[in-house]
Amino acid sequence: QVHGAAATQVPRLHELAARLATLGVQLAHGGFCADRAHLNALGAVPPHYVKFDSSLVCGLHEAPASHQKQLRDLVKLVTDLDAVPLAAGLTLDAEAALCRDMGFQLLQGPVIGAAVPVGLPQDPGRRVSAPAPPGSCASAWPAA
Repeated sequence: QVHGAAATQVPRLHELAARLATLGVQLAHGGFCADRAHLNALGAVPPHYVKFDSSLVCGLHEAPASHQKQLRDLVKLVTDLDAVPLAAGLTLDAEAALCRDMGFQLLQGPVIGAAVPVGLPQDPGRRVSAPAPPGSCASAWPAA
């Protein structure tokens, strides 16, 4: 996984991707936050995985419809590049359900644990519906 800050260094990212390919290692863009640098990097050096920053998905169920549409479009862009979109930072069932509906193929968060494919059943001991931890971004969006 390449840190999101590396997206501004496309020539170095090209070099890294080439080296990783010779080793049979897949590239993941981490901390994707849909700014210009990240979008440029997606086009210049398409990764195998795109880990969407938690700031894009936390409280998504309360986000305005316009934000939800933008995120859905970004997920489609990623899948059109044959990359796997991963939603990070999920803490609530409502967030996870909306991410599944948007086309995210992997989900990750404090309650879910490590990234898991959307179609796999969850471990009953690790429920997504637990309340968000204090200070989380689950209520960052005003009600739509």
